[in-house]
Order: sequence, then C-alpha cells, then structure tokens
Amino acid sequence: MNKNFVNSQIMTNEDLSGNITSPSIKSQLLDKLNVFVSWSGGSSPTGSLIIEGTVDGENWEDVGVTEPTISGASGTGFVIVDTAQMCWNNMRVRWAFTSGSGTLQCWIHGKNL
Repeated sequence: MNKNFVNSQIMTNEDLSGNITSPSIKSQLLDKLNVFVSWSGGSSPTGSLIIEGTVDGENWEDVGVTEPTISGASGTGFVIVDTAQMCWNNMRVRWAFTSGSGTLQCWIHGKNL
C-alpha cells in the first residue's frame, strides 16, 4: 500500500523574542505527526511551545501532548502526535514568548492513513 507523506517546514527563521503562530496544516487524514524544532542564536529563549488543534478553524485548543522544551541558546526537540486518536481537522504550532531571543525552525512530518 502506498502512503502519502507530509514533509513541510512550517516555520523558517522565526524570531523567538515574541509570540509566533505557524500556518495550520490539514491533520484530519494523518496517522501520525512528528513536530521537529531547532533553535539557535540570541539569548536563551524562554517560553512554551504548544501544539494546537481545531475542528472549526477558529477555536484552537492545546492537543494535550508533551511538547519539546526550548531552553539554552540552541538545541533541537521533537514530539510525536498520534493524530489517528484525535479528531482535529487542522493543527498548528504556537510559541508563547516569556523572555530571551533566538531563531526558530519548525518542520512537520507525517503520513496519511
């Protein structure tokens, strides 16, 4: 059986010194979703990386997974989201800024059911 794959960079050189929201991606037909982040430069960004889902495109909720912790001047992290067990039509990644600065990259990888 041939599966279709999602492989997309949804954040490129985003400034971590403020709040950021990625574009949404269709998640309705994804079996699994891997969110990978990389950050560098600046002064040890502090905040929360939140993966959100929506059914109506307007009201977004935290999907309830443990997101990677962003700490230190640079690093990487990832989380696997079992989207087959969720009912979100779309998902996105949001950075809630607290302090510091840096640059963020974020990729989404997944496969269709």
